[in-house]
Amino acid sequence: KKLPLFFREGYNFKILKFFDHTLLLANPKPDSDITPAGFKKQLDTLRKYSDLEPILVLETIDPFLRKRLIEYKISFIVPGTQMYLPQLMIDLKEHFSKKNEKRMRLSPSAQVVILSDIYNRLERPITPVQLGAKFGYTKMTMSRVIDELDHLGICRVEQKGKNRFASIEPESITLWERIRTHLRSPVKRRVYASSQKNIRHSGYPKSGITALAELTLLSPGIIPVYAVSKEEFAVLQKRGVIREVENAFDAQFELEVWHYNPSILNNDNDLVDTLSLFLSLREEPDERVQLALKELMEKFRWR
Repeated sequence: KKLPLFFREGYNFKILKFFDHTLLLANPKPDSDITPAGFKKQLDTLRKYSDLEPILVLETIDPFLRKRLIEYKISFIVPGTQMYLPQLMIDLKEHFSKKNEKRMRLSPSAQVVILSDIYNRLERPITPVQLGAKFGYTKMTMSRVIDELDHLGICRVEQKGKNRFASIEPESITLWERIRTHLRSPVKRRVYASSQKNIRHSGYPKSGITALAELTLLSPGIIPVYAVSKEEFAVLQKRGVIREVENAFDAQFELEVWHYNPSILNNDNDLVDTLSLFLSLREEPDERVQLALKELMEKFRWR
């Protein structure tokens, strides 16, 4: 109860009795986008408030985050995988399978940078500050993006004084081929909805089957599909602009809630960008959709 609201809403906590030690387990809630440096600062604050040694508990961990946490000497546990508790001189090694390594996904902000570079080659070299100004992210977020790209071997990073300079090395289709297994669907969730307002004129780009049908020979679905950022979706819900319904037959439209702003990459304000559209539907089992995606990519003009 002594903790600030941020901690109470952002973490689940438990007390762990470990031999003669009492530890504070801190499990970030889903969708947490905290950097390793951010975790260090927050755990230092938790230590002051609780007088206990805080241990970060994560459901999963990628190689980049694991490396940084160890560099910062941040205690963490990944249940069933790894336990790193330097203050207790415990370091139980993990057993990552090759399959898990292949599953590593770029963060949404890193994906925005990569796709933008494929569409319109970014300045080289470029700093985190310049990237943040271009895409509307913080310097810290863009610094972590550079670390992610560096880890995957597609970015050369140089340190000059206090500034970091990054150069994404592969170009266009070469970059796409090297990175696409690490790219995620931009869609966080799909929602059937209705509204008293005309969503068609609200400026949200068409996405999903609706967008794919406009670009290929695929027939459109029974209701239009639009994409919104998770932030915009929260605003629509808070203002009561939309009402969620259970199925397509009761809906006026379908909303795809994206991890990143769908308008940040689209040159055509009416449709989401082509590569994000492909990524949003590539796991779709319908053969007609897969044929349409093949047609979409065959038409795509690489720089």
